[in-house]
Amino acid sequence: MNITQIQYLLDAVSAHSIHKTAELYNISPQGASKAIQRLEDELGIPLIHRSTKGVYWTDEGEQIQEYLKEICSNYAKIKMICDEIKGIPSPEKIQGTIDLAVTPRFGDSYLGKLMSRLNQFYPGVSFRIGTMNNDKIFERVIYNKSHSTIGIVTIANWDTHSEGLAKYLEASQIRLECFFSSKLYICGTKKTLRNIGKVFPLENPGNIPVVAYEYGRGFGDSFAGYTYQMDSITAQIEMINHHGMVGAYSDKEFQLHFTEKKHGLIPFDEDISLTYGYIMKKSHVMTEVEEIFISLLKESMQEVDRIEV
Repeated sequence: MNITQIQYLLDAVSAHSIHKTAELYNISPQGASKAIQRLEDELGIPLIHRSTKGVYWTDEGEQIQEYLKEICSNYAKIKMICDEIKGIPSPEKIQGTIDLAVTPRFGDSYLGKLMSRLNQFYPGVSFRIGTMNNDKIFERVIYNKSHSTIGIVTIANWDTHSEGLAKYLEASQIRLECFFSSKLYICGTKKTLRNIGKVFPLENPGNIPVVAYEYGRGFGDSFAGYTYQMDSITAQIEMINHHGMVGAYSDKEFQLHFTEKKHGLIPFDEDISLTYGYIMKKSHVMTEVEEIFISLLKESMQEVDRIEV
C-alpha cells in the first residue's frame, strides 16, 4: 500500500472516473486502474465498482474510505512537520513559478504526478512548462530562450561520465545532475513478442518496427533506420496494439502504461539504459521554489523505481 494508490482511488471515486484521474496525474487509464487493483489485491476486498456509469464505492470501500482519507491527510501533516524540522518554511508562505522544459517521455510518465504532489503540499507554487526534445531543452537553457531555467532531459544509453560530455557541459556552462536510471526492455503485445523470441536483437532486428520518443542529443544511432518517432505514449500504444510494433520502456513505464494480460516485455541482447537528469546554467541561482521542486523530484523518482544502472 502506498500514498499514490490511495490518492488514485480517492480521486477516481470523487470524479466517478478512472480516465479523469489518469488525466489528472498524466498517466494512462490502465496504469491508474492497475494501481487501484493492486491496492484491492493487497487488502483482499473490492473497493470500487467499475461500470459504464462510472466509479463508485463498494460496500466494503464505504466502510474504510474515511480511514483512507485520514491516511492521506496524516501523510500531508507528517510532510509539513518534517519540512519544519528541516527549516523549510510553511507551505502556505511559499509562492512562485517554476519554469521547466521537459522531454515528452518524462511528461508522459512522471510529470503529472509530480506536479499534483507539489501542489498538494505547496498550493502557492505554479508551473510554466514546455515539452520538447533534448536538443531544444539544451538550447533553451544555454541561450536563456523563453522562461525555461531548468530542463529535464532523457538520456538513452549515453555514458554520463564521458570526457566528451564533460567538455560539452563545461563549454556550455551547463550543470547536469542525473537523478534516475533504469534498464530498458522491449515491450509489445504478447503475440508480437512471440514472433521475436526471448531477446530483442539490437544489431539485426530484421523487419520489426520500433516506436520511440524523439531523444535528440545523446541518443546515438541504435535505432536509426527503422524507428518511428512519436512524442506521445498514446500514439505509441496505438501502434503497438494494432500494427505489430514494439517500444523500449523501463519496467516502471510498463506498469504505468501497459496491461499484463495483453502485453509483455523482453530484454535486449545487450544492456540498454535510460537516464533522467536536470540541467541548468552554472550561473543560475535556484529560487526557493526551484530547490523544493528538485528535492521533491529526486524523492519521487526514488519512490517509483530503484536505480538499476
